[in-house]
Amino acid sequence: MLRHMLWSYALIGLTAVALADTTAEIEAYFAELDTLQAEFAQTVYDEQGRRLEQSSGTLSMQRPLRLRWVYHAPHEQLLVADGRRLWLYDPNLEQVTVQFLDDTLATTPLALLSGAQPLAELFTIRRLEGTGRLQWYQLRPRDVESAEVSTLRLAFANGELEVLEIEDGFRRRTRLALADVQFNPELAPDLFRFDPPEQADVIGDY
Repeated sequence: MLRHMLWSYALIGLTAVALADTTAEIEAYFAELDTLQAEFAQTVYDEQGRRLEQSSGTLSMQRPLRLRWVYHAPHEQLLVADGRRLWLYDPNLEQVTVQFLDDTLATTPLALLSGAQPLAELFTIRRLEGTGRLQWYQLRPRDVESAEVSTLRLAFANGELEVLEIEDGFRRRTRLALADVQFNPELAPDLFRFDPPEQADVIGDY
């Protein structure tokens, strides 16, 4: 009886270690991440899985809460988070929209790069079954009520982030496929500064 109990406790302990190790890769990746630069291809799907739109561009990110997201095709757009504000510039419309970054961003994909809290404090993390060379993880916000997304899915290949999928409460899905990813490159501070063009209409407080 005592031997059986000891084996049971040992198995429980080994299972706990195994479960912890299943999320070690993704938690270590974001714990060590300071900056990131990549090209991306973005595809948006509706709740039925039908493709709605495609776009592509480049992104640069730096902790805490600094982001430069440039859409090159099919239409030019620029998104800049400077640590305090989030700017969206549409050169075709000559329009700038600006809002202050706040705590609600903790439940968005930008929280992955904020560095304000460990990943496991913001999301529940589950390792999914791998497909081919990709290892998938599912993240769900712990603060469900204020979350803008219901599920994040991230795919890694050889320890590098390659795919990010975002699903909202209506089951619409945005897929970002990354290429030429640079992990912790040195980035110029000017990348995360935005000055509205004189001819542009600015909507919002800044």
